[in-house]
Amino acid sequence: MNTDNQQFLQIDKLDSGYGFLQVLWDVSITVNKGEYVCIVGPNGAGKSTFLKSVAGMINTLGGSINFCGKPIEHMPGHKICR
Repeated sequence: MNTDNQQFLQIDKLDSGYGFLQVLWDVSITVNKGEYVCIVGPNGAGKSTFLKSVAGMINTLGGSINFCGKPIEHMPGHKICR
């Protein structure tokens, strides 16, 4: 197995938002081990919502977030940080 292309963070069809306001629809990204990723976009594009969803600071509405092969989308933020 080639560990250079090992999936480190896998996000598939992420939906997220705040209460009744959905901000993200079907966001998918794969970050392999050793890669650097930059998230860019204009104000209001969903950059902070995306990062808060991955960090467990806000609840996701759908999709999956896997870190090192383990699902984390329903974990509280303090456990994700560990």
